[in-house]
Amino acid sequence: IIEDSKKNIWISVHNKGVIKYSLGTKNSTLYKVSIDGGNLSSKEIRCITEDSNGNIWFSSFDKGITVYNPYNNTYLYYNSKNSQLPTDAILRICKLQDGSMLIATQDAGLWIYDKASNTFIKSENRSTAFALSQTKDNNILIGTEGAGLFWTNDGRNIKKHQSVPTRMKDISNSKIHCLLEDVNGN
Repeated sequence: IIEDSKKNIWISVHNKGVIKYSLGTKNSTLYKVSIDGGNLSSKEIRCITEDSNGNIWFSSFDKGITVYNPYNNTYLYYNSKNSQLPTDAILRICKLQDGSMLIATQDAGLWIYDKASNTFIKSENRSTAFALSQTKDNNILIGTEGAGLFWTNDGRNIKKHQSVPTRMKDISNSKIHCLLEDVNGN
């Protein structure tokens, strides 16, 4: 579930598609999968993210990425057949400060979508990341499947979290599936 910059709430509904609810008009729209007469590539939407141009990115566990442009009602599709992505199992997507997108894949590590070249670039991190969370200071926290916690501010220089031994000694080898920042920046 996300709220975009136009005050729409986007909700992934298992095996149905995605619902957009407008807080302004109180109307809702169901975005369906192509086999059901819609334009989404998959019923298995894992993550919804807005990029710096107002496009809505949908990641799926089985069909890659769908990018919806709400201004002209068009769709782009990125998957292992038509891009550099090595897998169609996309777990999370997070916007970076420079307008690029950080892509977390199942078993293929982190990738960066470079808007200028319209390409996907492999990052140095090979871990499966189940959680991506942007903090108030524009760092990205990366929670992995058994490799612990990492962070980056640009998607390219990824650093392992250095835990405080007395307080969080197990975080460096943990499975981290969800990351949230509270109102105080913790």
